[in-house]
Amino acid sequence: MNDETCTIREADPADVPGAAVLYRAFLEETVWSTADGTPNPKLDVEYLLTTLVRAENSDVLVAEVDGKPVGFACVHFRPGMDRSPGLWARFSGFFSRKRRSAPLLFPDQAYLAYLFVAAEVRRHGIATALVTAAGEWARRRGAKSLDLNVLAENADARALYRKLDMSEFLIHYRMRL
Repeated sequence: MNDETCTIREADPADVPGAAVLYRAFLEETVWSTADGTPNPKLDVEYLLTTLVRAENSDVLVAEVDGKPVGFACVHFRPGMDRSPGLWARFSGFFSRKRRSAPLLFPDQAYLAYLFVAAEVRRHGIATALVTAAGEWARRRGAKSLDLNVLAENADARALYRKLDMSEFLIHYRMRL
């Protein structure tokens, strides 16, 4: 596979069913496969993706090979505010389970919420292309940084982000009770 066979573009509502298949695979492979992960039977993946596709400050980027969706990324951006909330308010909002928007800590920050590439096409540069496209999408809107979270045990993803010269900013610990 080379750059000519992979296309990265902003999704439209017609892309939602294909992206939903990939999103479910993402959940099964990452979040739901961890000790803390529990499948949410009420999660409406199509509704979530449709909302992101139509949102003003969010988007879904789709990677296609020969017209077939093989990867996706969801990116959010929060433009600057006149008055920034205090640090404690930003951190408590970031970790809140009841938040209504992307977990952003700072104004003019973009957040890469989800990134997934189908197993059969991994290690062909598609994830790199998606992250790069997400950064460009955010930069065009005025973002000064692109942040993301990754599971600690996801060594492949962490290696990708290091290769892209991303740095660790926040380490999140959890105590199971």
